[in-house]
Amino acid sequence: QLKLFNGSSGPVFFDSEKFTLVDSKGTVFKPTGKIGHFSNKDEVGKSEESKTGGLTFTFPAGTEPAYIEFQSSSGISRKYLP
Repeated sequence: QLKLFNGSSGPVFFDSEKFTLVDSKGTVFKPTGKIGHFSNKDEVGKSEESKTGGLTFTFPAGTEPAYIEFQSSSGISRKYLP
């Protein structure tokens, strides 16, 4: 499950196709499944939080996910994973 918080100065339009999962070696994985609001393009207003949705990523066993990246018209945001 993912939620997107908009800390920018205007609305952010997000599309699940703009998300990628990057592993510790720099390999990029695109979403293979979408749940809820990640199934459609959606808008999150200034200082608002998105509705709950989910993305599924498929990757080989032994892969070490490093972060999820989102590319918007404002730039790139990353959420590093533990």
